Amino acid sequence: VHSAAQRVARNASQNAPMVIAETDLLREALLDIRGLAPEKVKVVSTGVDHSIFHPMNKETARQSLGIDAATTVFLYVGGMDQYHDLSPLLQILRERPVDGLEIHLVGDGSYRPRYEELSEGLANPVRFHGQVPHGEVPRFIAAADACVAPYDAAGFYHKQVSFSTLKIPEYMACAKPVISIPSGHIFSLIDHGTTGFLFDNDIVAWGGFLSQLPDRATLKSMGQSAAEAVREMTWESTARQYLEIGSEITDKSLYSRHEASDALHG
Repeated sequence: VHSAAQRVARNASQNAPMVIAETDLLREALLDIRGLAPEKVKVVSTGVDHSIFHPMNKETARQSLGIDAATTVFLYVGGMDQYHDLSPLLQILRERPVDGLEIHLVGDGSYRPRYEELSEGLANPVRFHGQVPHGEVPRFIAAADACVAPYDAAGFYHKQVSFSTLKIPEYMACAKPVISIPSGHIFSLIDHGTTGFLFDNDIVAWGGFLSQLPDRATLKSMGQSAAEAVREMTWESTARQYLEIGSEITDKSLYSRHEASDALHG
């Protein structure tokens, strides 16, 4: 099915007047995989809906979710599948528990049973909240001290995260530092040590990070820097870029038609 879909996408891409990629890395992949001419592929980044994803009161959020105010909370939001690997974090907590740390997981997927099994008997509580309405997600983010984007780079083209991950800038817009991997487009989103942390998603790296886990005041300060870093990422900006490209294509089409008409009557 995947191969058939790729063939359809390749044909559609080659016949389209323009193809939009979310990132420079995705543009390079499209040029390579689908054999497109460079001038046919432009980059338009995705945005953040700041009316939904913005800083909220942590204490209020925790009270509503029944989370202890003194606990350090790591939050993951999204699919539980081959592209998002929470296993190393859960495994290292079995070997080396961290005082006062809770893991909260929002979402669902085929890997959830695996994560539930890894969470059994841990000294650090792991709470599975399941799927929640989109509008409720910011409340869960507000309750966190840091958010996790644990990608498995092996699942991506050339082992680089080339697409524009929405969860990272949305976490950041809610004033939370993000823990992710040093791969592809993520480098352009997270400034290691300032707006989040970048390290390999494996047991050794997680162990090193948790052994020197920053205090909550530091995480809060980093979250404020994260919110500032994505302030200009908006869907309005994305829409303007699409309109500009659409107008450019329309103008070229009209010009070509006029030329054809002049040649016909010339």
